[in-house]
Amino acid sequence: MENEIYNNEKACRLEIDVDGKYAYVEYLLTPDCIALTHTFVPRELRGRKFAERLVEAAIEMGKKKKLKLNPVCPYVQAYILRHKPDIEVVSVNTASSCVL
Repeated sequence: MENEIYNNEKACRLEIDVDGKYAYVEYLLTPDCIALTHTFVPRELRGRKFAERLVEAAIEMGKKKKLKLNPVCPYVQAYILRHKPDIEVVSVNTASSCVL
C-alpha cells in the first residue's frame, strides 16, 4: 500500500509517515501565494521519491486554491526547473513579497 500524504495544518506541512519516521515539505500560505520553504526526508527513507511526491502534492494544493508558488526550498527550486509544473511560479532566484 502506498504511503498517504497528510496535511498537518497545525505544523504547516505535508507529511508522509513511514513506520514513525516522517518525510515532509513545509509551507507558508498567504492570500495569494504558497511558499514551499523546506523539504526533509530521513536518511533511511531517501531514494523512494517521497520528496518528489510531497512537492507535487503541495503544488496541487496551491493550484486548487489558485495561488502562486514561491519555491524557497532549493529542492523545490530544482523540481520546478526540471518539471515545469502548470502553476504560476514566483522567480526561483529571488525572494518574493508573497512570503511574510
